[in-house]
Order: sequence, then structure tokens, then C-alpha cells
Amino acid sequence: MKKLPKLLQSWGTPQFRQELLEELQQLEPCQLPLKQVARFSGLFEQDGLQFSLLSNNEDEQLLILKLSVFYQEISSMCPCSGQEIEKIDGHCEMNMTINRQDGTVEFSIL
Repeated sequence: MKKLPKLLQSWGTPQFRQELLEELQQLEPCQLPLKQVARFSGLFEQDGLQFSLLSNNEDEQLLILKLSVFYQEISSMCPCSGQEIEKIDGHCEMNMTINRQDGTVEFSIL
């Protein structure tokens, strides 16, 4: 599990949204539950990830963020055939929960 304690410090400030998006851009596709929405290879392009914050909520233990995620899934890849890699655009929504005690993050597809 990834930890993002800096986000906890910026929660409730005008900088939070920008810092959140910067942290999300640093994630590898394998750190997200994108395999649950895979339709082809289950391999995702790192540069194809785009995030937006749809809503946020909190309770005593968690920050709960609803995200919109745009991604590119590699549909076929056969370097021996000389074909170019085909990428298919996709979209999903997911929850991102941040534990308020230690900054541990979990993602789940909606």
C-alpha cells in the first residue's frame, strides 16, 4: 500500500486538489485496480493516465475521494509482427481512501 502523508497535511487547503493530482500522476498503472476494468491485455500506458477529483468526503478515520480516471489500455502487442502497439481509451470511476492516521491509500473501482 502506498502512503501519502503530504496529502493529509494539505487537506482542507486550496493546494490540496493540485497536490492530489500531482501525487496521482506519479502512480504506476499497476498501483491502481485497473485490471478490474481491463477489456484486452490488462496492460496500461503510463502516460495515458489522467485524473480528476469528482468529490471528497471525510470521517474520523478516512478521507474518501471519488476520482474520474481516464486510461489507455494496450489492446494488442506483438513486436515480432512489426505492428504498432494499439491503445484503446477507457474511463472508470474509483474511490481513493486515505487513512488519516498514517496516510495509507487504498483504491477501489466503483
